Amino acid sequence: MAFARMLTGERYTGSHAQFKADHYKYCSRLLELSESMRGEDVKDFQQGTTGGSVSNFVDHAWYFCNRRKLVHTESGYYDFAPLSTKQGDVCAIIFGCKVPLILRAIGQTGVYKLVGEAYI
Repeated sequence: MAFARMLTGERYTGSHAQFKADHYKYCSRLLELSESMRGEDVKDFQQGTTGGSVSNFVDHAWYFCNRRKLVHTESGYYDFAPLSTKQGDVCAIIFGCKVPLILRAIGQTGVYKLVGEAYI
């Protein structure tokens, strides 16, 4: 689930396999709690949950989301951005960067200050 991946920015400590298992366990639990999902949808995620931990995933998400806020773009996207993000800041994709960045115009036309990373 894209939302669950956004919660952590796909950053993790430890092995990728353990993070993936934790992610699947968390998504599986969300699906189980959703009244709109059918049983067969849950089974697809449950296959990847072996050894996964919901609490480990929540710990990763808390660490990643700390000092961030959920913002809504003019284009209709949601993303996690630094707490200091303000209305009017720009979300930009810069060549060579792994993630989009939040930029703030400063005084002069075409000059921007880096606010931080964004996760859409």
